[in-house]
Amino acid sequence: MTLALLLFACHWIEPTTSSESALVGRVLAPGGFPASDLRIDGLEASDFTDDEGHFAVRYKSDSAYVTLQQEATWFRRRYRPADEGKVVDIQLPELEPRRLQCHLPEACRAKLTWDLGDGLFAWVEVPCQEGATVPLPGVPGSTPEVSCTAGAVSVPTRLVEREGALALLPEPAAILVTLEAGPEVPLEACSVVVAGKLAPRGSDDVFVGKGVPGDPVMAQCEGWPAVPLKVPADSRSVQVPWLGEGPTVDIPEAQTLTLVSSDWSLTLRSEDGVFRLPPLTAGNYRVALDAPTALVGASLPEPVSDTLVLRDAVGVLRLTADTPSGALRISR
Repeated sequence: MTLALLLFACHWIEPTTSSESALVGRVLAPGGFPASDLRIDGLEASDFTDDEGHFAVRYKSDSAYVTLQQEATWFRRRYRPADEGKVVDIQLPELEPRRLQCHLPEACRAKLTWDLGDGLFAWVEVPCQEGATVPLPGVPGSTPEVSCTAGAVSVPTRLVEREGALALLPEPAAILVTLEAGPEVPLEACSVVVAGKLAPRGSDDVFVGKGVPGDPVMAQCEGWPAVPLKVPADSRSVQVPWLGEGPTVDIPEAQTLTLVSSDWSLTLRSEDGVFRLPPLTAGNYRVALDAPTALVGASLPEPVSDTLVLRDAVGVLRLTADTPSGALRISR
């Protein structure tokens, strides 16, 4: 960086040592309009943008950046060699309200960071308690990088987007799945899926997938599914009982069928419209054809005992006794 005497608009900065330089710039709000009266901070000095969005901040060579805050978000613009002798434009992005859902086993402080390009970064820091939803009043709409710390300890985490919210989840761990299918069923005829991904079978006949507590564990043998389970919160091992053949449902016009009980859901696919279900216990079930989301807010038909009652793409099934096998009666 060169030693320079900088004069820009009403901003006058005279470096005092050979290690000092200055960043002269302009802050633009979304839409390209000047952002006035914003505080611009360097490590050595501060300034406020004028009516045209201009600022000038002195800094030393080891602190070549400026920061500013807009709504709940902090921004940092780093000096780059290409900025030498130029007026640096800092274009702020559109900000929007979002939510952060915390699904971590321990409390931590979450830092979300957006790389906005052209040397500009944005970030927010918020406390993250297990099960809490934290409002983010104004942040960029793109997907950020995330880190979480508890004191000086880093908490392994990953970030996903769920139903319009940002969700912090534990980093997936190895999940060991033992399939209890009985000696008459070869494990070569079975498969296990953890968190939507096929789990390979190890040399000890244990299937190994990756997931976090609450992720679904599904299995099938010889084309017949087992009742789904979930990865428990206190263990990385899951035992899945496969109970053999269950009932069938013949719906020629459907390609997928989603069956929802009080504590699990299962989506099945069929090329001929014949769906093989796991052995079912007595109780009430909801059904969706081809679109699982069709059940959200749907008006369901009145149930009829031991009959799958369908209305368009949704339905209900009430079983008065355990149903290990056989075709289910359908009413429309």
